[in-house]
Amino acid sequence: MSHRQLTASQRYQISALLGLDFSHQKMADIIGVSRSTISRELLRNHLSRRYNPDLAQGATDDRRMFSRKARVITLEIENLIIFFLKFGYSPVMICHILRHSHNIDIAFQTIYNHIETDRIHGGELYKLLPFKGRARRSEYHYRPWNTVLLQGNISTNAPYLPTVVAGLGP
Repeated sequence: MSHRQLTASQRYQISALLGLDFSHQKMADIIGVSRSTISRELLRNHLSRRYNPDLAQGATDDRRMFSRKARVITLEIENLIIFFLKFGYSPVMICHILRHSHNIDIAFQTIYNHIETDRIHGGELYKLLPFKGRARRSEYHYRPWNTVLLQGNISTNAPYLPTVVAGLGP
C-alpha cells in the first residue's frame, strides 16, 4: 500500500467501526489501509475518552498548517511582506518577524522565490529588496581603518625590515 493520509470520510468510518467494536485489523481491511495506520490514528488523535473524527481532522489540519513544508503565499501574507519590504527589511528578517509576531511560519527562501516569480511576470517587488539586485560588498573587500600596510619586499635575507606605514585606509 502506498503512503497517503487519511481522509475525513475514512476518519468517520474509523469512528463508526470503533462503535461496533471492530478490531484494528478488521477496520484496516474494510477501509483499505494498514493496521499500523489505524493504530497511529487512534493513538495520535484520541483526544478525549472517545475518538472524534471532527477533532481528529482539525488536529491533522493544524499539524499540516504548522509543518515546515513550503507555503502558498496568501494575499494577507503578501501584504505583510510588501509592508516590511517597504521599510527596508530583508526576507530573512521578514521571516523572523512573521514567525514571532504573527505566528506565520514561512521560509525566507519562499519569500525570495515569490519575489523572483513576481519579477519574471513583470512585477517590481524586487526593487523593494534592500540591495535591489546589486551585488553585496564582499567580506574580502572590507579593510578596516586600522589596517597596517607593509611597504617593500618581505624576505628573510633582506638586510632591512619592511617599513610599517600605519593609519592608511581606503
